[in-house]
Amino acid sequence: MSATTKIDGIGYPTDALDILKSKAVGDLFRAYVKSVYADENTEYLDLGARFDPSRHYAKFYKAGGAKELNLKGGLLEDARALGEAGNWRDKTAWKSIHAEALRTCKYQLESNFVVDFYKSKPFRAMHEKAVRKLIRIPPAMKKQVGVDDDEVLIDLVFLFMSGRKDLGNKAAKALVKKKKMTMGPSDLVAVLKKRFRF
Repeated sequence: MSATTKIDGIGYPTDALDILKSKAVGDLFRAYVKSVYADENTEYLDLGARFDPSRHYAKFYKAGGAKELNLKGGLLEDARALGEAGNWRDKTAWKSIHAEALRTCKYQLESNFVVDFYKSKPFRAMHEKAVRKLIRIPPAMKKQVGVDDDEVLIDLVFLFMSGRKDLGNKAAKALVKKKKMTMGPSDLVAVLKKRFRF
């Protein structure tokens, strides 16, 4: 089972390969990595088994290549020696180089970009939409608190679920005042908390 991180109750992959395969965050992660000028790593991992040294050498291994990989000297030197000699048939050497390059790209993504990606504005915007879709306000709860507007209650629940307790308490106080509710802000929060466990 792959490693995941939970954010507001939703699990997201932390393994670079799983992130790239994810329908929820794969494309967003690629765009984020490209925005920080490290997309050679995602492009190379996307190649996977389709790597062909004769087709991909110039792009990833050749000095000044369009997506030159950031690899350890010895590995890069070995690849360049084979590539400059036009030796595309040494399958054992290329297989070893490719496997190590995949490991390096995966490591670089996981150690340098995954944590920051999950803090980025594009991810947070997508995540907020995902969380809000999961929040369902039961009709009985709307009746109990005296608020018929789902969106207002969803906004309030989301503030607490995302750890913004101070803002949530302020919003609850403002809602109670605006709707002239009979229950106090702390009672409103208690009802929501019981249902949504934030």
